[in-house]
Order: sequence, then C-alpha cells, then structure tokens
Amino acid sequence: MTEKQLAKRPETAEAVQDLVLIPVASPDDLVAAMRNYQVIMHRLLDRGDYYQVGDGQPRIRKSGWRKLALAFGLSDEILSEKRLVYASDPTHVVYQITVRVWSRSGRSVQAVGSADSKEREYAHLEHDLRALAHTRAKSRAIADILGSAELVAEEIGEE
Repeated sequence: MTEKQLAKRPETAEAVQDLVLIPVASPDDLVAAMRNYQVIMHRLLDRGDYYQVGDGQPRIRKSGWRKLALAFGLSDEILSEKRLVYASDPTHVVYQITVRVWSRSGRSVQAVGSADSKEREYAHLEHDLRALAHTRAKSRAIADILGSAELVAEEIGEE
C-alpha cells in the first residue's frame, strides 16, 4: 500500500468481527485473574518492597516491580536513551530512557522515564541520573502492562 492508498474496508461480516475488541476471557475469569493478581502482590511483596511518602500511602519501589515482572514472565529492553544538556546551564542534565516490556503473549508496553540533575543531590551524577531514568521507565512499563493503578515509588521521591 502506498502513502496515498487507503486501507480497504472489510467486505464480510467475518472480517468485521475480526476487528471487534473481544475480551480474552469471560467476566468471571477476568475478575478471578485480578483477584489472583492482588493475592500475588500481597504474598510476594514484603515491607522492603514499599516505602511511604508524605501522604502516608505505601508505594511499590523498584524491587517490588522487578519481583512482579519475574512472577508474570515479563521481559524488557531499552529502546532509546537520551542525555540532554541545557545550553543556558551546562550543569543542568536530563536523562530520558524509553523501555519496552512485553509478556509471553506478545503484548507490549512502552514507557519513558526521565531524571533531572536539579531534582535532588546525586552522589554520582551521570550514573545516578541514568539509573533513575531507567528505573522509572521500567517500573512504569511493568505497572502499565500489569494494569496496575499503583504509583511508581521513584516517581515521588523518598523523604
């Protein structure tokens, strides 16, 4: 198909049916799977996989997201990495990393994580910025592919 051609419209009812979004399981099975996910989270994650921020809500940290990725057979890869320096202030550096996480079914999610040299003090600036951007991107992608509403702890920052 060239740039100027339009996609062809399905001509049969069967072809249209292939385009309809259909749940992967029955409502009962989906509810059971979500309950199972919550049980796995409760039993798999321990106190060290959480920390609390100013609002008192526990947030899952890096170790917790990695455990969940392992439990659900998720894989990941870094798709891109950028180091940005502000022309007006060469000491102001931002790392931006894009990660893709995929499941055994082939479903995948991409997420971006950034870390800014001005958001806090870093012991090893370049390493810490890159590592934090990667952690944020990967944790976001894992949370997203699992359908989790949990906030990624590293997004908020530890006290």
